[in-house]
Amino acid sequence: MKDGKTSTEQWLRIGQALEKFAGDQDWARVAQIDRKMQQLLRAQGKPTNDEERQARQALALTHQDVLAQLIGARDRLANEMDRFQQQREGVSAYRRTELSSEPDNH
Repeated sequence: MKDGKTSTEQWLRIGQALEKFAGDQDWARVAQIDRKMQQLLRAQGKPTNDEERQARQALALTHQDVLAQLIGARDRLANEMDRFQQQREGVSAYRRTELSSEPDNH
């Protein structure tokens, strides 16, 4: 970083890190990088030249893609949890009917 500014190369590395950890589904690391990115963006303010503006636009697109991946993973997990709950309820109902049909040995 020169003069307290984030270089275009650093914005690129942040985008690459977001893509890598999203691809690995390491959402904790994605969140960590996202927080750091937000801090840097707030600290930097508006871009001062076209090169930085383009780097930030590329980072914004990467961020949107990663967010879409995260939402997809969240939705898949929610569906999986719903299926698990339904199966668990089905097994529980089966066990209740199985137990109610057992003769009482008293």
